[in-house]
Amino acid sequence: MRTLAIVLALALAAAAEDKSELHVYSVGALTVRIENFPGPALGFDASGNGSDWSGGEEEGVAIAGEDLKLLISQTIAPGTWDTPPNSIEYMDGQLIVRHAPEAHVQIRAFLDALRSQICRTVVVETEVLLLAPGVLDAPAGSVLTDAQLKAVDEAASDAARGRRIASLRACGLNGQRFHAKAVGQETFLREFDVEIAERSAIADPVMGLRSAGYLMDVRPTLSEDGRMAFLAVRFAAAEPRALRTFEPGGKTLGTIEQPDDAVARTRTNLVVPVGRWAILSATSFGGAQPGWTQVVLVRPGVDAGTPVALPVPAARIQARLFDTRFILCRAEDFAGPRLGGTLEVADEGVGAVFMDAEEGVSVSGDQLIGMIRRGIAPDSWDQGGVVLTTNGELLVLQTAENLKLVEQFLARLVADRSRLVSVDSWVLAFDEAAWRERREAISGDLTDAAWKDVLSTAARGGAVRIVGTAGGAGLNGARFHAAQGVTRAVVLDYDVEVAQSASAVDPIMTPVVEGICLDVLPASVGNGGQVQLDLRPTTVLGGEPRAFPMQDKGVQVQAVELADFGVRTQMLVDAGKPTLVGVAMRPKAGGSEVLVLVVRATVIDVK
Repeated sequence: MRTLAIVLALALAAAAEDKSELHVYSVGALTVRIENFPGPALGFDASGNGSDWSGGEEEGVAIAGEDLKLLISQTIAPGTWDTPPNSIEYMDGQLIVRHAPEAHVQIRAFLDALRSQICRTVVVETEVLLLAPGVLDAPAGSVLTDAQLKAVDEAASDAARGRRIASLRACGLNGQRFHAKAVGQETFLREFDVEIAERSAIADPVMGLRSAGYLMDVRPTLSEDGRMAFLAVRFAAAEPRALRTFEPGGKTLGTIEQPDDAVARTRTNLVVPVGRWAILSATSFGGAQPGWTQVVLVRPGVDAGTPVALPVPAARIQARLFDTRFILCRAEDFAGPRLGGTLEVADEGVGAVFMDAEEGVSVSGDQLIGMIRRGIAPDSWDQGGVVLTTNGELLVLQTAENLKLVEQFLARLVADRSRLVSVDSWVLAFDEAAWRERREAISGDLTDAAWKDVLSTAARGGAVRIVGTAGGAGLNGARFHAAQGVTRAVVLDYDVEVAQSASAVDPIMTPVVEGICLDVLPASVGNGGQVQLDLRPTTVLGGEPRAFPMQDKGVQVQAVELADFGVRTQMLVDAGKPTLVGVAMRPKAGGSEVLVLVVRATVIDVK
């Protein structure tokens, strides 16, 4: 602060000798670093990180003070800033400017316009619904029509056709990560830490925390015209099912509590028109009502006025700031969660080594600048230039005609990046007779009529049933997943503690996840008539844990039988058509059951 006072005193003394004016502008709202607020984990804490299905964190973004100086000097009175006594300096969120009075009028207008463009508040709303079959027949990623919204609202008011189970609303700055949650918490006796010394041992109870509810964690980025929102979404849900008790045995151990939670999760990069509702995901697994689906809807909005246009200089070479964050923002690589039982719990996807992919697919700043220089008046850039700001925007110095061409080129890139691919998956179970009857129809060229008939039959249960469904949508060329299942806490192992004349066993609580996970990287081919799918879907089926005594230790562990139905493949499918991906058979009740995986990919050009 002392340095700033000295600078101001010297500048005021110099300004008194000429007609220039000194003004200090507070620009902290433009240059402050945006803080991100990632959401918490849901579910129970079974081993330190338990069913932690939360995600990483990105750095915030800001306009650097030097970038702001460049914007002003190239837009307002260009070519005069190196002529004394004119000057412009940035220090600690303050812009210190010395120039003619008319320049200060333009600077104030410029800063007002820049704030209206940069400091925009984005609102993201989320609805979680349970819907009966036939209420909403649309792929994930679809923007809902007025008729579809009306049908959903009517179904949510009719207990026989659906219900609304959660509503969330959160807001933050454009480009900022924030979250909204509706969560309840309870503690439970998770396990014991056994302390052992000479001739004695004691069990130290360890409490766990169980979080149930709904979480929407999102980072929205608006297109320059504010019509589209790029959403990096992390949705999670956890619902308590039961709280079982288990007695491990042994002299020092008591009864521990073991939660069962129904969990769901979707992580994806989605593009949605501002002000419109779109389907984020549609999943089901082991529901009490066959065929019913948990549908998550999302709607971005802008809670701010219309941005003010930046002033246009009168010089032949003009400066214009283009908001290219929608084009340049990172499409994250969202690998699916681990399903099944494991002694080492980690938040990583099944098949995470299937493809060495980078963080999604996007254009870098250098690539964007190169495309502009090569594609738009390539011989004219010695008179102008293009600079990428710290905030991910482009400052372009060019003639008015060429600036218009840059604007049109960037609009095409926004449209190209607004292409989504929706992937729906179904896991069906057939008894042997039903599979023989329908095998040919499902294995061949599966028609829409035949597929609808299969789904209608499966929704009623019986010889054909729906094991689970998982549908989501994501940015073309970026990996995403949608998952739903049940997480159970079980004792699969012990740590043996030994001391002189004493020993004890320390139970290890481990989560086991049963459910369905669609993990996919889709890419549309050509005009979108076909889609290439890198598929890693997983279905894990199991039963209740059973006690298994360890006779020599005087304790018992728990055993869980799991059936793991997974596919790892790359395939080319026709867009919009259901396609058989995999078939597996498993023993069941003296016979066998056939598990069938079908997927359908749909290309969506968001407008």
